[in-house]
Amino acid sequence: ARTGRRAGHGRVHPVPVYHWRYDEQGRCVHIPGHSQVVRQLEPVPRGARQPTWVTAERYGYVWVWYGSPQPLHPLPEIAAADVDNGDFMHLHFAFETTTAVLRIVENFYDAQHATPVHALPISAFELKLFDDWRPWPEVEPLARAGAWFGAGIDFTVNRYFGPLGMLSRALGLNMS
Repeated sequence: ARTGRRAGHGRVHPVPVYHWRYDEQGRCVHIPGHSQVVRQLEPVPRGARQPTWVTAERYGYVWVWYGSPQPLHPLPEIAAADVDNGDFMHLHFAFETTTAVLRIVENFYDAQHATPVHALPISAFELKLFDDWRPWPEVEPLARAGAWFGAGIDFTVNRYFGPLGMLSRALGLNMS
């Protein structure tokens, strides 16, 4: 059953589409219209179940572990995603694409390829994931709320590059 809402946090979880309710083991415990007075007359079918997964709510997302009954490792801590820090310069941009979010994450947010592939003198990457709960006044929404994906990268510039880098090196101001 589709939920379209946040995780139930171990409680009975109503499903908005049909309003069936499931417990934390995935068993259906209530079907609207079934007798609540005399349950023996119309019991909830034994096969009315949903699969369950280990979940964690963090950084504005519900993370789901579906690889094994228990996670093989903890969810990574991304401290910068929890705190707004004035020590970072933020660059915002938006673009339309016909690719999947997974492809963007695999390529655009691959910190290890920046220096060897693009010769960018940057290090100390931290990835932030955003959701539309975060205000973005300078960026026009490109997609419906249900299809929106936002992320950011905080990184350290080891030295100036591009036109500013050429000027700083010419003036002997190259900084690390």
